[in-house]
Amino acid sequence: MKLLVAVLSCCSLSVLVVAAKDTPRRCDAPKLLEGQQYVVNPIKGQAEIMKFSYDAIQKRVYVARTPFTGVVMKDPIVDYLLFNEAALYQFYPKNGSCVKYPLRDPFRPIAIPENATFVSQMYIGDSSNPNDRVLFNVWVGAFDSGTYSMSYSAHGCFPLSIIYESKEVGWILESFTDLTKGIRDPDIFKPPPACFHQN
Repeated sequence: MKLLVAVLSCCSLSVLVVAAKDTPRRCDAPKLLEGQQYVVNPIKGQAEIMKFSYDAIQKRVYVARTPFTGVVMKDPIVDYLLFNEAALYQFYPKNGSCVKYPLRDPFRPIAIPENATFVSQMYIGDSSNPNDRVLFNVWVGAFDSGTYSMSYSAHGCFPLSIIYESKEVGWILESFTDLTKGIRDPDIFKPPPACFHQN
């Protein structure tokens, strides 16, 4: 099952608010998930385009990301987050180097948090054609240093967008596209040999 959703501004998409018959329940995203992600911090003028593979069963995440500052593209970085080993391997394809870091943060599943409050249910896309629209739920909540707003598809619990706001960093937008259930290549979570020879 493939979900092709670009989360853009409401000015360029047709968004229809609908009345949910029952309050949607919190949910977890598929335990095996791949896709692309765009993260932007407009205050710092920073952004990243990523391809990711997410395995909630074995608690591991692969992220191939390209950072931007303004319009300047930086060198790509590949992160291997192996939570069961408490290790982060950061591989730099341009020069073939790799650095290992301790991974102290706990694994956080892609999911609607327990403290989230349901706000509304909407369609994105062509409201007159069921085949050209996606029904999604909007949730809001707070964390230690700020607040968040997130949108998840009503069917399948796919993440669509997340907005964080805090005094420390301002606001950060994460949007997800090209989401696919499952992992095409399980070996993608294995760091390259350079990560074991240069530490």
